[in-house]
Amino acid sequence: MYCKKTKNLYNKSMTNEKFSNSPEKLDFNLEPLALENLKEQYNLTVKNKELLKQWLPWAEKVNSIEDTEKFITESLEKQAKGEMSIFGIKKDSKLIGLIDIHAITSEKKGKIGYWLDEDEQGKGIITLATKKILDHGFNALKLNRIVLICAARNEKSCAVPKRLNFTKEGILRQAMLLNNRFEDVELWSMLKEEWINRKI
Repeated sequence: MYCKKTKNLYNKSMTNEKFSNSPEKLDFNLEPLALENLKEQYNLTVKNKELLKQWLPWAEKVNSIEDTEKFITESLEKQAKGEMSIFGIKKDSKLIGLIDIHAITSEKKGKIGYWLDEDEQGKGIITLATKKILDHGFNALKLNRIVLICAARNEKSCAVPKRLNFTKEGILRQAMLLNNRFEDVELWSMLKEEWINRKI
């Protein structure tokens, strides 16, 4: 059901790719999202729900495996329409998170979203996965502009675009409602020409 152009992209091991702030070797795959991962994805979401709902409004709404099934089905439908490209992050064949480009438009723009199992954070995985999804967005999807939006108080998430030399375009004041509190969000962007000519 997923788009043919995304099938099997980045499913080669990234073993031995080194990340500057981590002494560990990173070994993970980006694999197309599939319904066969339903139970694993639901269990991972439940495991991390308290952490996720601090920063991601959708997490509070995941109360059953049917909610995760609906998310996967809708994501695959959007992907088939060219509106989204979504991957599971897998380590040793185990799902540890998700990363995507969504809100893809005919103007060649898209937004990055991601989340990672708490046990795998702090290892450079999301930063490297973001590099891979940028390659995919600018090359396979032919996008020209990709943005990343994060709650301003979510320092870990906002560190990713900064580390990858995105341009910070500004603060969107009280643009996100989280846990009955309006949060400022940071808007970061990367252009295709910038990514091609990057020095990272």
